[in-house]
Amino acid sequence: FNPIFSVEGGYTSLLNKSSSDTTDSVSISGSELAAILSFPVNNRVTPFLRVGFARMLMQTFAADGSTSDEIIYGATYGAGLQFYLADHLGLRIGYTTYTLQTSNDYNVPAGTPINPSNAYGALVFVF
Repeated sequence: FNPIFSVEGGYTSLLNKSSSDTTDSVSISGSELAAILSFPVNNRVTPFLRVGFARMLMQTFAADGSTSDEIIYGATYGAGLQFYLADHLGLRIGYTTYTLQTSNDYNVPAGTPINPSNAYGALVFVF
């Protein structure tokens, strides 16, 4: 919207894990929408804060061949630094925490949070 406030959407893969002693595996991925508050230092460097919402699919594949798919959702927040390589192209490094809620998986009661966090690097195109 302007150099200070923007909105972004994207697809994120948070987890793809296999157990070492079985063939069980879990993956978490899905879409997210976030508001970005930027603090431009100059025309090429911008630190930012990020707050949003994610809706993801958690898939569990058990050793016995059974599968489980569950929608999980929740708030996200993070911070980072964006370097503009050109007017519409940037390189971003950041850290985001996800406060996702499950309804019943991993043998935990409904509503138990799943809180993955990730550091990331990204190439960003600015419209």
